[in-house]
Amino acid sequence: MPKSFPSRRSFLKSLGYSSAAFALSSSLLSACATGKKRPNILFIFSDDHGYQAISAYGGRLKDIAPTPNIDKIAEKGMLFKKCYVTNSICAPSRATILTGKHSHLNGVIDNRVKFDGSQQTFPKLLRKVGYQTAIVGKWHLKTEPTGFEFWQVLPGQGQYYNPDFLTPEGKKRETGYVTDIIADKTIDWLENKRDKEKPFYDLGEWELYDLENDPHEMHSEYDNPQYAPVVADLKKELARLRKFYKLPPLKPDPKRI
Repeated sequence: MPKSFPSRRSFLKSLGYSSAAFALSSSLLSACATGKKRPNILFIFSDDHGYQAISAYGGRLKDIAPTPNIDKIAEKGMLFKKCYVTNSICAPSRATILTGKHSHLNGVIDNRVKFDGSQQTFPKLLRKVGYQTAIVGKWHLKTEPTGFEFWQVLPGQGQYYNPDFLTPEGKKRETGYVTDIIADKTIDWLENKRDKEKPFYDLGEWELYDLENDPHEMHSEYDNPQYAPVVADLKKELARLRKFYKLPPLKPDPKRI
């Protein structure tokens, strides 16, 4: 009897459902089986960044609004030069990253649709293999986060000053500027609210804010002030996270791809 093979459609569908799981959990599952130490994962999600907004890519804004701390991450790790966006809109992009599915499969085709949190996501898979999971910042999926042991997220886009945060205990208002608060909450969880004997996955999501609402007086540093508050905020918060992890100075690697 001839061997039966899946159709192209069913094969691609299975890939769509499992891409996130394979990418982030296959090596971790292997590590669990062999007793190897599993890596900690800090996912820094900065909103609305085109490739031109990151100077590591050498775009037209690299001298106008350089991003040295983001560039150091590229130098130490990997710089993707052949990467394609599945869906660039706020909520659909988040649903795609969480599930590994295209928008027509995960159900979030625009910013008006609620995310179905009962479907498989990679934070759930990480928890199954012993990871602690947390998310702080912009969620924008209209339902409560699932798969995270700790979560404090902004309602919708959130507010710039004195923002509300949605938590398992209800809505809480914080005092201060939202970018600073997200970094403070992220570092506080890493330092004080997790079991340091277990590996962690922490997703910190920063929103892109407009010029009028930014409190930092750093606009004169750049030729085009439109980008100054974004760059100033991210440079500062990434520097704080690098200091927390005690990362050494890095040298550019021209061979990095």
